[in-house]
Amino acid sequence: MTIHLNEKCPKIILEDNFNEKINLNDYFERNIKDSIHQDQFVINGEKFVLYHIQMQEGINKHELHLCANNREVKSYELHKYIPDLQRKIILEDEKSFYYVGYLIGAYLDGKINMNRTSFEFEEEDTDLLNTISGKELVESSKEYIMAYLGADLEKVNQEKCEYINSFVKKEKPQYRYLLNKKPELYKMIPANLSKDKLELELHKAAQEWEAEIHKQAKEIDKKVKSGDFNQEDFDKIFNEYCSSVSDISKASLSEYVIRRKAILELLEKSLERRDDNKYNSEASIHSIICPMRHTSDDIAFEEMNLWLIDDRLSYHQFLASDKQMKSLPVLETDVDKRMDIAVFDQAISFSAEKDRFNSISIIELKKPNRNDLKDDDKNPINQVLGYVNDIRNGKVKKANGRDFGNVKNTAFYCYVIADMTESLKLDAENASLTLTPDGEGYYGYNQPRGAYIEVISYDKMVRDAAQRNQILFDKLFCPSVNEMLNSKLQVS
Repeated sequence: MTIHLNEKCPKIILEDNFNEKINLNDYFERNIKDSIHQDQFVINGEKFVLYHIQMQEGINKHELHLCANNREVKSYELHKYIPDLQRKIILEDEKSFYYVGYLIGAYLDGKINMNRTSFEFEEEDTDLLNTISGKELVESSKEYIMAYLGADLEKVNQEKCEYINSFVKKEKPQYRYLLNKKPELYKMIPANLSKDKLELELHKAAQEWEAEIHKQAKEIDKKVKSGDFNQEDFDKIFNEYCSSVSDISKASLSEYVIRRKAILELLEKSLERRDDNKYNSEASIHSIICPMRHTSDDIAFEEMNLWLIDDRLSYHQFLASDKQMKSLPVLETDVDKRMDIAVFDQAISFSAEKDRFNSISIIELKKPNRNDLKDDDKNPINQVLGYVNDIRNGKVKKANGRDFGNVKNTAFYCYVIADMTESLKLDAENASLTLTPDGEGYYGYNQPRGAYIEVISYDKMVRDAAQRNQILFDKLFCPSVNEMLNSKLQVS
């Protein structure tokens, strides 16, 4: 195909203040003419010609221009219609270009307004005969543009899919089920997104998926109530719904597991020595396990990471974190003492009576790597037993002014979390506690106070928590071959 300049095109010379001149006609002949290709197509009997041009410089986005009477009238940014056209296309010889398309036709010439600034047709589709909307023109052009850029778009899409798969596998595996269920997302998600923007796109898609499932549930419920359904078709819809619900549940569980892994990594980092050769305060560690100066009435369940110590602590009737005893709504007392964390009723012993607690857990935290000689080294075992004694002696009152009730049968669980200093070891031995097999903790029962005690080093707490959750981490971040085959990320 031979491309000639329009006979009406004048000679155009650009000149700057330094007397540098550029002949645009010659520039076109040298740099653009040979890259022009064209496609012809018909819509509703109207003929159109689409010219494809690769622009290596001079523009900063991919565009489609609708022209009339030898001039550009309206432009469309193509990244809004073709998600992979976000940036310059890079060729194998490291050259790059932006795509520019020019659409011409007698229909466009006849629809231009008097000022030649816009077209007199609807942007959206209409029911009027012999009317072509802007949307139809763009969609038809889009097919030919994608065919013209086929190899280039395929390369961009392949790189995008690899990027998405890597991001999901290594950082956000909770979206694995989403991509497996909705492989069309690979085409819909724009190319060249940052990780933050990619996560936002995946999150939006997950929300839309959940909305679809919710709508599907309503439709199923409606059919069941009306009895107006074909059993075979209904079984198919119901099975699809159950499968989607299962995948959504897996995604939610994945997010939960990822959060646990992140908390463990944060805790490990917080226990390390800082750049100033000092260690973080007790408060820093406390805040990771549970926000300070709060009760379970004003913090979300997700903010409490008591599973780091014992998973059973996560489920309780009431929790207080670094609150004065006299301020707790479940108690009334003049005692000013602050238990680091107090948990009323563990999951293993829920009380059927709201005014009575069957178990109370008290957690005492100490500064990492505390120095026996320099730090104010109160005996933490005596501290927690002192809290137990306050309650058992009725020094702590209920809100109605009476004693805490009959606490003879109340089970007390005391946890001391600290690095194993020589003084703490001595305190544990003096309390007749037994050394754990790994040598990083003590345990035992204090008969006079009726309290079970565990002394746990920070290293042991982190290691034990990691071991309890390791099977979840392995399943999520290192799935077996069979699991990968059953839930494989598709590249399309």
